[in-house]
Amino acid sequence: MPPGCTTATARAPSLTGVSTATTALAGQPFGVAVIAYGRYSLVTTGKSVTVLRNAAGLAPSVVRTIGVPGASKGVAITPGGRFVIAASGSGAAVINVAAAENGQLDPVSGLLTSPKGFRRGRGADLAGRPVRVRHAPEQR
Repeated sequence: MPPGCTTATARAPSLTGVSTATTALAGQPFGVAVIAYGRYSLVTTGKSVTVLRNAAGLAPSVVRTIGVPGASKGVAITPGGRFVIAASGSGAAVINVAAAENGQLDPVSGLLTSPKGFRRGRGADLAGRPVRVRHAPEQR
């Protein structure tokens, strides 16, 4: 039988000479996807997906915010890196990565919906809204 939950932590020496920095985002950040080559990250914040530039400094900088109502949970990058899929409402929003990075007016390529909803506990919250995003390999 596995041990029960606990808040105990292991003892370790404090780190010295470590710098930290943060980036303020609107909303409630939840899911983060880092583009394969590491220059950009996309973060779900509740009503939008924020694009961050991961520069040489400690904290990434906000490039833009893309309106995606209900984007409050998971986000994933397709295997080829062309699209980001963000859980949104009763489905997911598909965002074109190149368009998001380059500032094109509407990088949302489309919305995926599930008319029958989701079963609780299988990638959905208690209200049946998607929490995680999974994808199959891109087809050509």
